Amino acid sequence: MVFAIDRAGRASLLVGARAEMLGRDLLLVNGRIVAPYPSDRPALDAAVARAIGSPGRSGVVALSSLDARRRLIVRTVPVTGVARDAFGAAAVLAIVRVWPRPAGSRGETVAALREAFGLTATEAEVAALVATGLPPKLAARLLAIGEGTARNHLKAAMSKAGVHRQAELAGLTGSLRP
Repeated sequence: MVFAIDRAGRASLLVGARAEMLGRDLLLVNGRIVAPYPSDRPALDAAVARAIGSPGRSGVVALSSLDARRRLIVRTVPVTGVARDAFGAAAVLAIVRVWPRPAGSRGETVAALREAFGLTATEAEVAALVATGLPPKLAARLLAIGEGTARNHLKAAMSKAGVHRQAELAGLTGSLRP
């Protein structure tokens, strides 16, 4: 699903609503997209606000689902430049994707990170290791790469995931697991 969101936070559906997903995993309440679980609402609101802000920044949030075998990933992207011509009053696009949760092994977490955020294999490996609490230096040793290289892969992974701190990456990565 893709929603167009104006500067006041009002959303309209652009593409792909499946009735069973809209209303169960994501709500439209008074013209706003709302997470059905109260614990997810602040993160979704923050991702939308960050994208509306000046300058707007992309954000990513993983939402809970009634189905324990999957997650909803919402990526917010500011509409800037010539894209404004195509999307009219939209300040933000909210792209919603459903994907299965990995069972929890590092290999499955790496695969989920690659698919959810478009990471390379090494970016996902470094991100998965750092998300478990390992410092980049130890992640580099385990992967037999240089520490600087590991840090570069970590920065790229964090950028693609739309987070700015390792703790945010750990939280997002943790939300990929059952």
